[in-house]
Amino acid sequence: MLIILGYCATMLLSLLRRYCMGERMYYYTDFNTFKLILQNGTLRFKESTCSNDKLDTVKLYQNLLEMAECEIEKNCNLEIEKKAFFDIVKYNKYESSRYNLVVCFTEKKDSRLLWDAYTMHRKDRQASKYNGVCIEFNKKHFVDLLNLVKGFDIKCYQKVAYGFQHIDALIEKYVQEYSEEFKKLSNDADQKQSIVKPIIVKELNLKVDLKKCFVFPVLNLLKKIDSTAPYFKHEFWHEEKEIRALLSTNKDSDFGKTINKCQDGSAYFDLTIDKECISKVILGPEFGDDEMKEIESIECKIPFKELSTEPSLGTDVITNR
Repeated sequence: MLIILGYCATMLLSLLRRYCMGERMYYYTDFNTFKLILQNGTLRFKESTCSNDKLDTVKLYQNLLEMAECEIEKNCNLEIEKKAFFDIVKYNKYESSRYNLVVCFTEKKDSRLLWDAYTMHRKDRQASKYNGVCIEFNKKHFVDLLNLVKGFDIKCYQKVAYGFQHIDALIEKYVQEYSEEFKKLSNDADQKQSIVKPIIVKELNLKVDLKKCFVFPVLNLLKKIDSTAPYFKHEFWHEEKEIRALLSTNKDSDFGKTINKCQDGSAYFDLTIDKECISKVILGPEFGDDEMKEIESIECKIPFKELSTEPSLGTDVITNR
C-alpha cells in the first residue's frame, strides 16, 4: 500500500512540475531572423491580416456583414438595438478599428511541413537551404512577459480554430450579449457618455447625443469581435496546429497612434524576451558549422551558447533540391 501511495505521490509531483514549468510551443523561422531575435532579445508581432492566408481575420467580418444585410432585409421583428447595430455594420461596411498583432506558434515539433513553410519558402526571403531553427518556447514564462506589456488592452493566447462553421453562432452569441447589456443599461436614469461625440446633422441643424445604453454595449461587442477574428482560419491550414499570441489596441488610442510601422504600412510590435523564454532550439536539417560559427561570433542579448540545442530529425536526411 505504501509503495502504491509513494508511486502516486511521485506521479503527482511529476505532473505538478510539468505544469509549473509550463507547456511548450514551437516557433519556426529562418536563420537570419533567428539571429535578429537573439541580437535584439525580441520577438516580433505582426498584423494578423499579413499572413499567407487570404481569409485570415477578415472572414469573421465578411460573415458579420452578410448577417447584418440578411437580418435587416428579412427579420421584421428585429429588436431595435439589434437593428441599430446591424445598420452600422451594413452602411459603414464595418472593418476592424484595432491593430491585431500576432505571433504564430505551433504544437508541432520538428515538422517537415513547417520547416518548408516557415524557414524556407517566404515571399520576402527565400532560403537556399534548411538552416533555420525551430525554437521551443516555455509557455508560462512567455505568457508572463506578454501580460507585462503596456499599451495593449487585449492580450490573448489560444489555439486557432480551423473551419468557419461556428462563426455565425459566435456572432449571434455576441449580438445577444450586446442586446442584454443594452436593455440593462437602458434602466439607468443618467445616459450621458463622453466616449463617442454627438452626431451633427448640419442639414437639419441637429445634434444627436448617443446614449450610454447604446455606446457601451456596441463598443464591448466590437471589441469581442475584433479580438476573436484572428483565431479563425480555413480548415486547409489545420495541419499547422497553430497557437497565437495576440496583442490588440485601438488605432485611435494614444498608443495606437504611435505604433511602429513597416515600409508597407503594416503595424508591428517587438516584445522583449529573455533566455528563460527559450527552452530549446532545434537546429534545421542543414544548420551546420558555418551557421554555428557565425551566430557565436555576434554579440547577442540572448547568447546562443547559453541555449540548449538539438539537431533536427531531418539532419542528413533532407536537402533543398
